[in-house]
Amino acid sequence: MILLDTVVLSELRKHDTSPQVIRWLTGYQDTDLFLSVVSIGEIVMCPR
Repeated sequence: MILLDTVVLSELRKHDTSPQVIRWLTGYQDTDLFLSVVSIGEIVMCPR
């Protein structure tokens, strides 16, 4: 189980996402990745 934090979510929203982040995430199955309601709220409520 991997809990993704707001920094990772923000990075994934960029047009030029870091290749290291993408490489790291591709090592996991989708079912291993989770989001916190706090991180979701920060993404929804805060501008880029």
